[in-house]
Amino acid sequence: MKNSIKAFILIIFFGVIACKESTPEDWPQFKNDNYRSGTSVVDLNLETLDLDWTYIAPQSPVPAWYGPAKEDAFAKSGPLPSMRDYDLAYYPVIVGDNLYYSSSADDAVHCINALNGKEKWRFTTNGPVRVAPVFYKGELYFGSDDGFVYCIDADDAKLKWKFSPAPENDRLVLHNGRLISFWPIRTGVLVEDDKVYFGASLLPWKKSYFCAINSGNGSPEGEGCYVKEMDNMTFEGAMASTGKMLIQPQGRIAPAFFNKTNGQHKGSLPGTGGCFVLVTNENHIVHAQDSRNKSIQEFVSDSEPEYMSFKGGKEMVIKGDTSFILSDNSLSAYHRISKKLLWLRRSYQAHRLILSGNALFVGATDTVYAVSPKNGLPLWKANVDGTVYALVTANNALFVSTGEGKISRFKSGGKSNLLLQQNQDKAAGIDEVPEKKAKSESENKLKLKSGPFVEALSQDS
Repeated sequence: MKNSIKAFILIIFFGVIACKESTPEDWPQFKNDNYRSGTSVVDLNLETLDLDWTYIAPQSPVPAWYGPAKEDAFAKSGPLPSMRDYDLAYYPVIVGDNLYYSSSADDAVHCINALNGKEKWRFTTNGPVRVAPVFYKGELYFGSDDGFVYCIDADDAKLKWKFSPAPENDRLVLHNGRLISFWPIRTGVLVEDDKVYFGASLLPWKKSYFCAINSGNGSPEGEGCYVKEMDNMTFEGAMASTGKMLIQPQGRIAPAFFNKTNGQHKGSLPGTGGCFVLVTNENHIVHAQDSRNKSIQEFVSDSEPEYMSFKGGKEMVIKGDTSFILSDNSLSAYHRISKKLLWLRRSYQAHRLILSGNALFVGATDTVYAVSPKNGLPLWKANVDGTVYALVTANNALFVSTGEGKISRFKSGGKSNLLLQQNQDKAAGIDEVPEKKAKSESENKLKLKSGPFVEALSQDS
């Protein structure tokens, strides 16, 4: 009897421990991992994928910087594309049956039931929370415009600790009609090796802080912990990690990179700004190339020449030897070794891209698609209300979040999907430019280059 009781207690104990860890079927942070890969092993059944529920947030998102810059007064050019697009929607983070999102409108982190869309709790800070929280070992970590990083219990929202690196954090500034800290946490947090990494920054002519603190108690003391004071920085957007280096976006300024162990600033990446950063499996770094025109480029390292660049590109995901590139007007696949264009489709006009299992998921305005990685054709599509700025797969479902503050869950068990049968076995192809658009698109074509100054391929050729 005693042995049975002991076994029962052990089962409960290890069950609780297991529940505190996320699994590959979860989506525990922005873009799913510290590489910001935007990929998942979750393979959804597209045959009967259908709308399950839609959650409507109490208020729509209030981005820190919305839309393009009207002009560059110094260069006398414009409008310029938006480069600070990290908080246009409520980005879902899903572990088990819980969905978490941070709100730039009501200054809170919310938890809703991922199975039915009903709210469980909310934790309120003193400023907008702009970047998705991170689930790590049963806790949620996130930063706020009030200048603090928070750690709360992921089950009941009990505060564990909060930390601000700025001694003068009580000084406030008016921004977007809100009083916020001069040192808001707009990088979100990156949690790795029991350390919480983040930046506190707003204005380049004021000091900024780059920090690593203990995930257990929020202390900046101890091995691998630090608070570094920086000048001429403007940290914004989710940082990424190579394991040894941290890459931090800076809006229109080129991303900076830091030694993870000691926080030493090692310089900036080539090119200019943008909040899109991706670290590949080979530790290549992908980020925005030009803040005046949409484009992304892939570098072998911070000091070596570019490996590939994609004029017009704005998002990318990778599967094996294939890169999938999203632009305003196309979705394409490119072989990373031979540098050959595999297919290009012009029918999406989308904003966001992820890869999950055997499908690409593409978010457009009022529509979401599942797309074949083999040929670029749609395998499934559904209507949503608004502009899709966040896509997540977890809990055997697809979650779609729009700029209007609506989060929808799609799961299998609905009506039959005819697109899957029609398109899954078709050959890959390159769509022609429609005649009526050819002229207007001539200056905005997606061009792929392999290596610096080696060759260029127009996708319309």
